[in-house]
Amino acid sequence: MALNCVLLKSDACTPVELNNENFLCNAEGVSFSLQFGSGYPGNSGVYRCDSGAAHLSNKRLLFINFKQAKLTGSTSYGKTDAKFYSFSVPLTYISELSYEQPIFGSNYLSAKVEPVPEGGLKSNGNLKLYFKKTGGFELFSILQSMKERIAETGEIPSHHEPLPPYSVTTDIDQVVEITSQNLSDPPSSSAHLDTVQDSADAFFGTSFSPKDEIINGKKINNLDKDMKGSDSKAADLKEEMPDDSELPPYSDAPYDNNPANK
Repeated sequence: MALNCVLLKSDACTPVELNNENFLCNAEGVSFSLQFGSGYPGNSGVYRCDSGAAHLSNKRLLFINFKQAKLTGSTSYGKTDAKFYSFSVPLTYISELSYEQPIFGSNYLSAKVEPVPEGGLKSNGNLKLYFKKTGGFELFSILQSMKERIAETGEIPSHHEPLPPYSVTTDIDQVVEITSQNLSDPPSSSAHLDTVQDSADAFFGTSFSPKDEIINGKKINNLDKDMKGSDSKAADLKEEMPDDSELPPYSDAPYDNNPANK
């Protein structure tokens, strides 16, 4: 970041472009606040301006103090000890960028900024730009996009361009090819029955197969055999149960007076 290092055009309100610099957007009706230093006397300070314009290029973020720029902007360029008329910071010197929208008051952009050599500031600062009119969120969005592009490529783009979209053509082609193979070569019926058989065995904990077997020269279905085995077990269990005539007579008398319990 630097103070009074923006060269202005003849109207004293528009910045002169650097080499290979392109301005992307600007916003008027902006208030400026910059706090720097550790807070100790002699090592900190505050710069404020109630009315100005913010300019964003592919290289830097600028603020122009309209009133002071019209008075002394043409003669104060490069003079850090003169009254504050401009502020500039390279995009690579901006961090912790955010855009706040409070319930009361103007929306504002907040960021940490670092000093540049011979820029008139020796320590990091907290920058806030308050937008009284429209254009604040657009400036923030473009600035954030430019920061992301610089972090990804390591280069400063000449224009604001969105990140290239991810191509999914290859993935779609693979899905279509796999689907076509599945439709042209479906699984065989025997393989499907084997899968069902394995699931049934796992569920019942035993071999439960509808396949036929040859027992004593006869073709017997395993399902029928298992059902017959179940009927035989039920008959054996019924034989072991006592006959109704052998059961003691029922009585509502208390247990001690019930003759069936004696």
